[in-house]
Amino acid sequence: MRFADLWVQGTGSTLGELTPVADGRCPSHRAEKTGIVSVSESSRTPPEMSVDAARTALAQAGNPIPGLHLHAGAYIQGPDLSSAACKIAGEVIGPELAGLTMEISALSNGSVAGLELAASVLSGRPDVSCALVTVADQFPASSIDRWNVDAGIVVGDGAAAAVLGRGQGHLQLLSAVSFSAPRLEADRSAGHDRGSVLDKTAGGTRRVLEHALADAECELADARWILPPFFGRDLATKSYLAPLGLDPRRTLLEYGLRTGHVGAVDQLLGLDHVVRAGRLRTGDVIVLLGVGNGFTFSCAVLRVGERLKNAR
Repeated sequence: MRFADLWVQGTGSTLGELTPVADGRCPSHRAEKTGIVSVSESSRTPPEMSVDAARTALAQAGNPIPGLHLHAGAYIQGPDLSSAACKIAGEVIGPELAGLTMEISALSNGSVAGLELAASVLSGRPDVSCALVTVADQFPASSIDRWNVDAGIVVGDGAAAAVLGRGQGHLQLLSAVSFSAPRLEADRSAGHDRGSVLDKTAGGTRRVLEHALADAECELADARWILPPFFGRDLATKSYLAPLGLDPRRTLLEYGLRTGHVGAVDQLLGLDHVVRAGRLRTGDVIVLLGVGNGFTFSCAVLRVGERLKNAR
């Protein structure tokens, strides 16, 4: 879908301590296969990290009062039957919100799916002035082995946020598209050939990428940055670098090898990173690519506006 007047008005992110793999906890074969050099580790909970990221994003946007708050994560967000979204909103918005604060689940696709859902609500609800999207993940050693979650990744901790609104901002949301292929979850669970599953996931990514670029009236060559999940080097090559013909220097691959795959957070984390690092110019196109087990695929296309300098 193409959007006419929606803007990312603020972004924010936070990471834990970057622990080098040289500390010996990462198996040598995993370090070699992924190319990971360090991983973000935090003792703070996802809601705690999200509050910091959200405050930064809201301040950058001029401290608006959101009428919608969506929170996503790929892993556990807090105690059973508790609401991480309400904890975050209570800290950064206030005791009441004239609309929904709620959690969504798209696993590692949370950043891009959250943006698309927020944009869809804003497009159809003129009474909702702006939306806050937060994403966070923490993988504590007490419940998960971050070094051996998957053959192609090492997972890290962190949070990110974005404020989406109308009228003005520093990043215009041009389009967003999603696609789901639930049969792939059954194929994976049934132990189907890994290469076949990778081929199908690459196909799903290509599908949303081509659709979103067409809606935005852009070409892939126009994009200054393409921000996919922060996979290890080998899995990144097989999942999107080779199939889509992407230059790894345009994907923040090396940055992701320092943070680890931060679950649902990667794309908004990467977006905030390029904004704050001063690696954007007016008119630059940015593509966010999300993939979540299940499988879901999302793509959002943004263009840098004149107000970028105020975001740094």
